[in-house]
Amino acid sequence: MSGQLRKWRGVLGLGVTWGGLWAAIFAVIAIVIGTFRPEDVDPGEGSIRAGAILGGVGFLSGIAFGILLSFAESRRPLRDITLSRAAIWGALASAVFPLLTGRQEEVFVLCPLGGIVAAALVALTRKAERYDSRQPRRRHNVLLSYVLTSIRDVVNPPAESRT
Repeated sequence: MSGQLRKWRGVLGLGVTWGGLWAAIFAVIAIVIGTFRPEDVDPGEGSIRAGAILGGVGFLSGIAFGILLSFAESRRPLRDITLSRAAIWGALASAVFPLLTGRQEEVFVLCPLGGIVAAALVALTRKAERYDSRQPRRRHNVLLSYVLTSIRDVVNPPAESRT
């Protein structure tokens, strides 16, 4: 598989990871709001619908994060990517959708979330580097190796092998 194809696979993997995380986070928030303040929830606006919509926004933000990371941190070892820089790239990536759709007020919620998710994923990637990602033994190691592979492919795709 070519290096460019691996990079795009990593970007797509980050989009899927972000989309899933955002869907879960916003579904839980919608459940909590619906439980404690049901008058604030419109009819037909449930936790699954909120999770699905914001999961899509998370997917697009994850794609933007992968693209930003691939340009800004290209060829840099994963251990050299600081959490603060990753948080900045995550916040910028999360601002793309609200700014392009005219929903600027959402930036105040989505940017901090994007920064937290980006820093958490880079921290998980550093942890996963310590384990042998080719031989995962437990379920959480499988998830760590998935995140590690996605970020590693975005930042530093392996060179094409010549046989």
